[in-house]
Amino acid sequence: MAEDTAFLQRMLYEAVNTRPGKTWSDFEASMSEPRNRRFWIAWGRDGDLGVVAEYGRRAIGAAWIRRFDGDDLGPVDDPSIPVMAIGVEGDHRSVGIGGLLLDGLIASARLAKVEVIALTTNTWNEAALRLYARRGFEESSRHDVTVRMHLRLS
Repeated sequence: MAEDTAFLQRMLYEAVNTRPGKTWSDFEASMSEPRNRRFWIAWGRDGDLGVVAEYGRRAIGAAWIRRFDGDDLGPVDDPSIPVMAIGVEGDHRSVGIGGLLLDGLIASARLAKVEVIALTTNTWNEAALRLYARRGFEESSRHDVTVRMHLRLS
């Protein structure tokens, strides 16, 4: 829902700033970058779909998909295929939350009749690459330090 935008921004910030030993960019600057902004701007538009993980009553992670078009379309995006983002609060990583989020998102996407999900991650993010491969995502391309993956749901 639109009320979830601030939380999605926080989870996206967690997702894009995971490289070990690298200083994180400023939150506002990071969320203003077009490649990040497209994942949260005007959240709740037709086709947006997401799940949230909670610990107690506190949201600690989110996974979501959305389709892009126009200026938001990246160089490897297909407007008919939604792109996934996933983030987990730093103090809740490496305990299976990402896998639970991914399972919930895949189940919700199937119910919504989504046929394919795409994602982009980094070659150095070995934990994410293993997680995605275990869930059936297949690598479709590599460029520099980025890996594009797809999961066929139908």
